[in-house]
Amino acid sequence: MHNRLALGLIVALPLLLAACGAPAADVPPPQAARSVATQSSVAPASCPTTRPPDPSFVPPAPYPPEPPSVDRDKVWYGTNELWTWLNADGTWEMARGERGLFDKSFWWRQGYDWRTETTPALRVSGRRLDAPAPTVTSSDATNGFEESMGAFMLLGLELPAGGCWELTGHYHGRSLRLVVWVTRWQP
Repeated sequence: MHNRLALGLIVALPLLLAACGAPAADVPPPQAARSVATQSSVAPASCPTTRPPDPSFVPPAPYPPEPPSVDRDKVWYGTNELWTWLNADGTWEMARGERGLFDKSFWWRQGYDWRTETTPALRVSGRRLDAPAPTVTSSDATNGFEESMGAFMLLGLELPAGGCWELTGHYHGRSLRLVVWVTRWQP
């Protein structure tokens, strides 16, 4: 009985102390809290992240000249033979996965037909540049179509840890290399 009471007090004490702090009006709104969390994900100078090309890569029609952005500024990166999108600041926030960090990776190429090539021969390899780490794990690629993005190839990537990663997409004798600073997504 005394152990349960002590445990309850241990759990409740931080909540009570937090309630005595600043008034609720000083709590930043969710959007501001998100931007604070992403500030810590700035790539260090030691990680040579891939930045937007100059001049910008513009994919061939019917693809849009700029990628649709969900919550960050994205840019197209690559050539007509193989391209992907990147965050303009060179970072990549990934969700917690089963064995590390996970996210979907989207890829495109001129002439890709998602109806006939349902299992594209796309593969992504990777290696960590700033520390020893196990290799990247990726799922088999699949096809997709969305009005704002057109036909695309998609696979899941799982990295064992955050840090500076060199990722290379391989597809029908073409390859595309990029370097990103990977962090865990903070809601």
